Amino acid sequence: MDVTALAPSILPYLVHYLPAMIEAGKFIGGKAVEKIAENATDDVWKIARPWIGKLMGKIENSPSALKAAQWVAASPEDEYLQTALKVELKDILAEHRDLAEEIRRILDQANAGGKQIIADRGGVTFGDNARDNITITGGIGGDFVKGDKHKS
Repeated sequence: MDVTALAPSILPYLVHYLPAMIEAGKFIGGKAVEKIAENATDDVWKIARPWIGKLMGKIENSPSALKAAQWVAASPEDEYLQTALKVELKDILAEHRDLAEEIRRILDQANAGGKQIIADRGGVTFGDNARDNITITGGIGGDFVKGDKHKS
């Protein structure tokens, strides 16, 4: 299994939930997972719930990974900090292949069912068949015209 390809797939879930997990203050023992479970009712949580607590336990056991997770929790939109966390994830997943395989299996099943986190805080990713979609990530001023506005 290529853990280098798996780390970027996991990152959006972490970016989504890290602020609440860090706020909970402790990963091990399920306290952070319980805190999120109280407030999460979305399909994304159904995908992350089986593995995120296990992964956070591994992150907590690595001082550099924990620091990267704390940075991302404080500034979730910062791509440089996300890259640092991706590097740490790659190392953790390489060391814990069984967890990596479990996460891969769950994400593959979710993707097959069409449920995945595709954007968080301004990022946009399309899966299969993204043809003819319009995506606006922020406010626009004035008129929005699809196609050539000078053709009639």
